[in-house]
Amino acid sequence: VSAGTLSTTNLLLKSGVGPKEQLQAEGVDVQADVPGVGENLQDNALTGVYFELNVPVDANETVPNVVTLMGNYRSSYCPPDESADMHWFMLSTHHMLSPLYGAFSRAISHIDEERVFGMACSRLVPEVHGTYKLDTKAPYGQ
Repeated sequence: VSAGTLSTTNLLLKSGVGPKEQLQAEGVDVQADVPGVGENLQDNALTGVYFELNVPVDANETVPNVVTLMGNYRSSYCPPDESADMHWFMLSTHHMLSPLYGAFSRAISHIDEERVFGMACSRLVPEVHGTYKLDTKAPYGQ
């Protein structure tokens, strides 16, 4: 099941998969007691840019792999006990148009597939951790 961090957690909990005590307290029939559901959620930001090239490029020849180049970077904000805190990668057209990239792939879907190339960067060390609890009395059950 994959519906995003919060929606997947909500769906699992409403379906009876999660911490037994929490589900019972909310009146949800327990299907599977899985204590970790909704715990240790982490915010890993990802941003990217794409380029529309002037000439078509055969991604299969020029960019033979889904991800051609990637690396880790240690910024001045990196905690002392971590080797790197940023991850960057260059994306081939094929990968950028994948449904896995959701809004990003929709944003570039109007461009000829053979003329797109992109770069992205994400945090390796999340600074935000959280917990999701089901509240069946709240609007929309969240």
